[in-house]
Amino acid sequence: MSSERILVGACTYLRPIMLTDLLKACSELIPPHGTMIEIVIVDNDVNETAALIVESARQISPFTIHYFVEPTRGIASARNRVLQVAIDLEADYLAFIDDDEVMKPDWLIHLLARMRETGSDAVGGPVEAVYPENAPRWVIKNKCAKGKKSKIRRIPYTNNVLISAYMFRYTGLRFDTSLRFSGGEDVDFFNRGKKRGYTYAFSDIAIVYESVPLSRLTLKWRFQRRMNVATSNVILYKKEHNLISTIKKHGLRALPRLIYGPLLIISSLFLKSNFCRGLKHTASSLGTIIGLFGFNSNEYRNIHGR
Repeated sequence: MSSERILVGACTYLRPIMLTDLLKACSELIPPHGTMIEIVIVDNDVNETAALIVESARQISPFTIHYFVEPTRGIASARNRVLQVAIDLEADYLAFIDDDEVMKPDWLIHLLARMRETGSDAVGGPVEAVYPENAPRWVIKNKCAKGKKSKIRRIPYTNNVLISAYMFRYTGLRFDTSLRFSGGEDVDFFNRGKKRGYTYAFSDIAIVYESVPLSRLTLKWRFQRRMNVATSNVILYKKEHNLISTIKKHGLRALPRLIYGPLLIISSLFLKSNFCRGLKHTASSLGTIIGLFGFNSNEYRNIHGR
């Protein structure tokens, strides 16, 4: 009986240290029984800045590492390149992980076991944030940012997922390149997959660990991030519904938050725990309004953790 092929795919752009850590973790992976592992790195930099890192990793890796350059900027284009490589290499499964993350050696074992147990088409897992030693104290103590595992979600994300290759091999299911800098392209991908009848499951023990750079540990970044998430949610909803429905779903909730949020921030002078709640409500309402007016965020034009 021939082995099933699992590709571990990661897209990267100007993150040499993080990519080095990821490739080291990949070299320590334990193949699930009856499978073989190969690694695919898609560099979104036309200058091929990740080439030497990949070549160094090949010297110590027990697995084949494929390296490709995707010249079209944007995470959706890079991920679509990974999908095409998986098709070309006739992979049975594709596991996505981000270039700022690492996994434990048994990561794929847990994901594939859960897939076989549930008969699902894709299996996601949680992400645990890892903060630097010199992280600001409010990051550790404040509710604005906790280094705990992300919640189990309705659909998986591409920062930790194993996908059966037939989801995209014959169906033409791809990431929407109009969302290449805004984020939410993976939510859109799996939502469209769900509408086609694909099912998803989760393994709460298939954890990956995300390195959070200091540039993301500021209140400014947290505020902007919350705005961008809200904007992306509106944009994605508008893709499937008309403007009136979107206003009812998102806009009507944004207006009271736009008042409630600043009031919470002011009240934090007396009750500190209200500050982050106020920040989140204010940012979410502003992001929603931006999305309703048809503007999209460009969050992923900025690279953190270089």
